This record gives sequence, C-alpha cells and structure tokens, in this order.
Amino acid sequence: MVKTPQPILYHPNFAFKATKSGLLLLDHDNCIGRVENLQLFDVLFSPDHPAVIGSEVPLKLYWMQYANHQDPERHAGVTGRLTVLQESPQVLRFQCEGYNKSRSIKSLYTVTIEFSGEINSYVIHVKAILTVLMNQRWHVTGNPFHGEIEFCNFFPQGVFTNDANLEKKYQACYLESAAVQSIPHHHLESSDKHNIPMRKGDRLCYLLEEINPVIEIQSTGSVTAGVCAYMWDTHFAYRNGRQESFYLPGGSRLEAFFVLYALNQSRGERIVARARPRPAPEIDQVPIYTEGLNQFDKNVKDIPNPSQAWPWSFEADERGVHFWDRHKGYETPGSLGIKSTKGNNHWIMTSLGPAFGGKPFAAGEQYRLIARVFIEHLQGEVFIALRYHLENKGSVFDTRKYETVKSEKLSASTTGWCKLSITTKTLIPAPDRMHIILQQSGEGKSWFDEVLFVCLQ
Repeated sequence: MVKTPQPILYHPNFAFKATKSGLLLLDHDNCIGRVENLQLFDVLFSPDHPAVIGSEVPLKLYWMQYANHQDPERHAGVTGRLTVLQESPQVLRFQCEGYNKSRSIKSLYTVTIEFSGEINSYVIHVKAILTVLMNQRWHVTGNPFHGEIEFCNFFPQGVFTNDANLEKKYQACYLESAAVQSIPHHHLESSDKHNIPMRKGDRLCYLLEEINPVIEIQSTGSVTAGVCAYMWDTHFAYRNGRQESFYLPGGSRLEAFFVLYALNQSRGERIVARARPRPAPEIDQVPIYTEGLNQFDKNVKDIPNPSQAWPWSFEADERGVHFWDRHKGYETPGSLGIKSTKGNNHWIMTSLGPAFGGKPFAAGEQYRLIARVFIEHLQGEVFIALRYHLENKGSVFDTRKYETVKSEKLSASTTGWCKLSITTKTLIPAPDRMHIILQQSGEGKSWFDEVLFVCLQ
C-alpha cells in the first residue's frame, strides 16, 4: 500500500516591504522575491531552497510579442505602476499595470502568492489581461514556432549558462497533457520545441533537480507554447493569426491564467517515469559541431551530453540545396555538401565562444581554420572563411560590420580533395563572436570535411 505524503506543517508569515524601485516579498522576514519595473526577480518556491527565478532573466509581468519584443511598441513594460491589493500572513496580492510606448495597449497582471503545504511550495497565481485601447490598434508579427501574443516567458535560473565551468540544470522539459512527453534540452531548433498545444490543467515541468519549477495553464482558451533552442526558456502565448503580420483592433481583449510552483525530486521522478519523447524525427538529420576535428559522423543522439551540442546551419542566397552526405568524406564517411545553380550559399557555425558556453576568446591571439574540400561540375568558386566581431566594436547583431578573412578560392580546374587554410591577424581586442563559413558561389556541387578551428598560442 502506497502511503499518501503528509502535508508540510509550515505556516508562512507574508509581508510586503516597499523599496525605492518596487516591493520586496517577505516570509518571516526572509526575502522570497522582489518586484521591480513590472518584473519578478529572485523568486523562491520553497522556504529552505535557493531562488528558481533569478535576477538576470526575471519573469516579466506584462504582455509582449516574441518577434521584436525589445521594440517599445511591441511590449507593455515601457511605463506602468505597481499596486498592493492584499497583505496578510497567508496571502500577498499585487497588480502590475503597464503600457507600450504609444499607449495603444494596456497590460494588467494580478499576482497572488500563497503557500501549499501539500507540495511544500509557494504558489504564484497570475491573471493577465491585455486590452487594445479604443481608437487604437496593435501591429502583431506572425511567429511560426508558437503563439504571437505572449503572456509568460519562463526561464529557471541555471537551465542555461554560458560559463563552461558550470553544469546546466534540468535535463529536459516535460509536458503533462493527455500524455506525458519529454523535450530534451539540446540546441537544435527541432520540432519537439515548436507549437506545443496546452489547455486548462496542462503543465510544463522543468526536471530533474532537487526542486523543479512547474507552469500550469488555467486559461480556458488554447495556448501555444514554444521552447527556445538557445537557452531553453519557454514562451507561452496565444496564436491569433498565421500570416506574416496583422493588427489587433481597438477594443480587443485577451485573458490568460497560469500558476507557478515547484515539485520535489520524488514527484519529478514519477513524471519522468511516465514520459515518452515528444516527436522530433528530423534531429537525426542535423549535423552538429564538435570541438576539434569535425568529420561529420555524429548526430545529437551519438554524444554523451546533448545539452552541449550546437548545430551547423545553412544560409541560401539563391537556389541552394544543402545536404549531409553520410557516405562521401576525405578519409572517413561524412561531409557537408552544397548543390546550387547560382547565388552564394554556405554552411555556417555561429555558436562559438563564451556567449554559447564555449571557451573565451583571448586578445592578442591568431585563429586558424582548416578544411578539406571536394568540388564537382563547378561553374563558380568555393572557399572557407572566418567572420568575427571584436569586443566593443559596435553591435554583435549587425554582421555587416564584422571582419572576414577568406581562404583562396577553388575553381573548376581543381580535382580530388583539396586542403584550404586561413589564419586571422593577431586580434586586439579579443573577439566575442566567431563564425565559420563554408561557401559555394555559383553553379555546381561541393563537399566540406575535416573542418578544424583552432587558436594559435
């Protein structure tokens, strides 16, 4: 006979403490969270465990769009006010009212905090209302991966870190719906992370640690969630259209209800035991970057720690087709291929360096890229390149301002596997972004193998 766990006999003593910039949330004079700028920071879910929501990526208490969410017209956190609604030893309740820059939308979040002895967790109830004000409209950009109009972006502290010396927390997200499905944490933009349907009572859990956060949907409408492939935060949103862009007219109103809390390890283990992987059959077809020699003989299932894997991606200018050739290679089977009729097309690796959990780049060093290349029926040229951005030299998001060093170019007269090599100048200051490019321009076919990127010390 399985015994039912007894509730924890803990009695909170909640209180608010006003600060110059917001509110502290207290329990027995211990800070269990703080509210500033319509955001929730440093949130504990248990009196005797560290914070689960940190200070670097807080929980935003306002509506926004996933696309261009930093645009002050696309989110309702530009201006606003914080109001205390209820304060007692058992309950804290406050409200965040926010607007976008033009005040065409109004966001209202009502947050209630309680303690559940049954699961030994603080429970945060959130009611979110979005209103497009009368005689206004809100321009919304379509999103292929989840809903466009977002009411919650959840990032538990430690799920991703760019510190190579720290171990990432939580191995996967788990969707509890009609069935239990796991979504492993790797950096491939795979279909299991996209367009996750959630209805009232469905839960998304981050597992498996000593304490494990849960987002439970209580909205009556259908929510479409998505897990970010970069750092595994989850976006919860409504899908109001699949076209490229549309307008919400004045008077439009959306409501969302969700609950946040945490489960202990034993409860999490029971969820893991029932789970089956959420389908993502294409991950076997995605080549991954490996530190050292890249021979293109492994996918994400072949490595011991998938959370460390980053994929090669492809960018096509015109009529370019990319393929992972499992049979053709320089000395061993496996290479990356391009077939095109015109334009510039390339394989690219952008996830190098400290921003992606890799080793920091150093100032005063040179960097080298080597590759073996095979061409066929080429009526253009093939080369390899390193593209880099130096610290404090403009925006890292504008690749047009990056510096690029290219190898010699192979042409139609080349036969067999050829070795290409390039070396950067001594880089001062240190780069903070470095991109590997394997490019074909014009008509023909090409294969790239034995790709090696190194720092010359």
